[in-house]
Amino acid sequence: MATCTTIQPLVDVLGTIEFIAIAASDSDTPVSVTECSRAGVRSAKTDGLYFSGAHWYSRKNGKTLDSYTLKYQKSGSAHFCQTFAVMIHIGNENLPIDQRLVAEDYARNIERAMDFWLTFLKDNKNIGNWIAKQMIPATTLAKLKIALTDARGSAASLVGCGF
Repeated sequence: MATCTTIQPLVDVLGTIEFIAIAASDSDTPVSVTECSRAGVRSAKTDGLYFSGAHWYSRKNGKTLDSYTLKYQKSGSAHFCQTFAVMIHIGNENLPIDQRLVAEDYARNIERAMDFWLTFLKDNKNIGNWIAKQMIPATTLAKLKIALTDARGSAASLVGCGF
């Protein structure tokens, strides 16, 4: 069973700026990923993903959105905002129905986030191998998928993970 502590290496690697940039971009449209202050996020004019040092945001079509304001993630919790930001940026309507985020369905949204990554890794094995090697300690793609599946199965206990 995954816990808030045991998923930390997974969260760390999935939240790297390099990986987020790859995951949010399609082959035709690269997505800008910027690290800035929270004030910088609010004043941003360019579409892309923004990391304030503590939370991830998506800015698209002039709107800045995040997992707290959309109620995809329990307020004050941590660990999955980077994934939710990518999914928000891609657009709920562009995700498979079983991966679409739903307001206040916190545990199920964690499951959907893990399904999103499992699908991404299935479709992008080379990136999956690279990301597995970036984990501390380094792992394999197969073990990375097991960690995601374990986190998915433990979603209800991960809803309140804090900083």
